[in-house]
Amino acid sequence: MLDASAPGSLLNIAYEIKARGGTGILISGGCDEKGRLPLTERMDEIRAAGETGLRLNIHTGLVDMETASSLARTGAERFSMDMHQSEGVIRDILHLRTGPERYVDTLRSLCSAAPGKVTPHICAGLEGDRIDNEKKSVDAIAGYEISNLVILSHVPISAAPLNPIPALTEDKLLALIHYALDTIDRPILLGCMRPRKTNRVELEAARAGVAGIANPKVETLRALQKEGFIIQHQRSCCALHL
Repeated sequence: MLDASAPGSLLNIAYEIKARGGTGILISGGCDEKGRLPLTERMDEIRAAGETGLRLNIHTGLVDMETASSLARTGAERFSMDMHQSEGVIRDILHLRTGPERYVDTLRSLCSAAPGKVTPHICAGLEGDRIDNEKKSVDAIAGYEISNLVILSHVPISAAPLNPIPALTEDKLLALIHYALDTIDRPILLGCMRPRKTNRVELEAARAGVAGIANPKVETLRALQKEGFIIQHQRSCCALHL
């Protein structure tokens, strides 16, 4: 990622990306102990970056209605947020001093300020091979005017401090995808962060009805084409799914 932490640097980076033939920017960063990103003082820069013609996707962090309204006025095309409904994940894994209700408040504020432009992300597997809290996240999202929902999965790394045991199985991940498809009447996408040992999840997710898969395996595309699927390629973050 390019460093735009210095005030005034974002617009120059936008021009640089535009000159190299880029089509968009994902604006992201670290958060404070309450899950907030330092976006408030950068709104004019963000708006100017969008005026270059680049597509903007903003990782918002946790926001209130005032910040959500300011973000909506930047003209960004998409507002991406994480949805967590597990007290344990928020407290012990993310180390944030907040609770599940703040994630719902953020979703409500963003959807009120920018209806149809919000993409919640649910990361499965942070508590091992169980998806009850991930289903609660799906339930919390249902009924809001989102653009789409991205399902992610924790990628275990040997000797990493966060390495839930047992790890999330493909069966549980697929069960979550099916639950989201049954619960939310908006496009469901299989996001880029996920284990890739096999292509089973990709194939079964496509057959179940997901609208898109980030960076699928070549063998997945070949198999789906043989089954009659029409493949459309899109060179952008999956949150910007058309």
